[in-house]
Amino acid sequence: MLRKVTTCVKANSFVPGDIGGALDTNAIFLFANIVAMVRCTITKVLTQLDCVILMHLSGGTVFSVLSLWGYRTCHYLGEGPKGIRHFGGFGTHLRLLLSMAVAVYGLWFWWFGILPDTTAVMIDTGPCRTVYTFMFAKVRANGGVRIFYIIVCIGCVIYFGVMLLASSLALYARFAKGVDLAKRRKWRTSTRLHYATGLYQKELRRIFYLLRIGNFLWILWSMILVECTLNFNHVKEVLGPGNRIFFPSQLIPLIIGCFSFVRLGYKVLEKCRDPDDEPSLPTEPHHSKTRQDFPGPRKLFKVFAPPTNFVNTGPQVPEDIPLEDTDIDELVQGEPIRVRYLVTWLPWLSLLHWWTSDEPKRQNSHKRDANLEKGRSHSPTSTLQGSPTTPTFVNPYKPQIP
Repeated sequence: MLRKVTTCVKANSFVPGDIGGALDTNAIFLFANIVAMVRCTITKVLTQLDCVILMHLSGGTVFSVLSLWGYRTCHYLGEGPKGIRHFGGFGTHLRLLLSMAVAVYGLWFWWFGILPDTTAVMIDTGPCRTVYTFMFAKVRANGGVRIFYIIVCIGCVIYFGVMLLASSLALYARFAKGVDLAKRRKWRTSTRLHYATGLYQKELRRIFYLLRIGNFLWILWSMILVECTLNFNHVKEVLGPGNRIFFPSQLIPLIIGCFSFVRLGYKVLEKCRDPDDEPSLPTEPHHSKTRQDFPGPRKLFKVFAPPTNFVNTGPQVPEDIPLEDTDIDELVQGEPIRVRYLVTWLPWLSLLHWWTSDEPKRQNSHKRDANLEKGRSHSPTSTLQGSPTTPTFVNPYKPQIP
């Protein structure tokens, strides 16, 4: 639970630089849970009570801190709709697969595994034969609450399943982009895709505050679920004999969680004390005139070189332009609300060509994202207020899905 509080209350809300690491940590935890549940179910060593506890832990992670497109993180507060640039890569799709796996296993367990006469899961012959859980009272896990969890799991399978189907667009788009760049011998150009969200800045801000409160309440609910389930089923000495903590399997996660919590607390304190303080050795962007292609197959190992830095000799855009409530990504500007919300749920749809008939608008959006990747806060093509000038730019991006 300390891991969830560290991610939800501190990293997601106050320290943008630690959001990626916190999401990876929770994804690893969820992956370990899934492997344990599937493996122990196959080998018939997992009891019904074990499954209920692991499902409560997995559900608490999926619905509280495991963000797919970052709407519960503070990236959108500081960057507006452009905050989506931090998501859409390998981590987003891995978290989507893990969430889908939890939903599928949960549907199977609540449909078949919790039944009194099941043979798929081991049934305890002792005092834990009848499994109880918490739903505002002590209830049987194979009673009416089972129907509720089945409905929730079906909804999650549909929700994540549609997202998984839409994510196939990203696979095709990235492959097509890589092939196109290879044909033009642009080996160093990144194949990273660029997505759009359909929400205005004010909507992103409201969703963030709503999810922050909801996440904290869900973490508390998960803690109550797990603790009450353990108490209702007479589970004692969970930590070991005398509830003492001295085994490596107990000390390692405890120490890691405590130090992570203290580290993030220190970073939050430093940020509140002096928000404009820079590190002792700030990383200044170094721009050099580097070619994007190279001749001959003899230099094939240059494929593994870092991406090319683009030359930017024009005037810089001010980085302190305030965000407006009406700021929105140019790709969805002027679209009806149903279309905007569909793209918010499925940002992969922003990769399609038929999404906009104005191809220059898409190219400008790609320029904006490329500028942001180079450490700039706003691009010359932003919808924010101001009068920036256009810098010299070499655009490496082509339409993402031909």
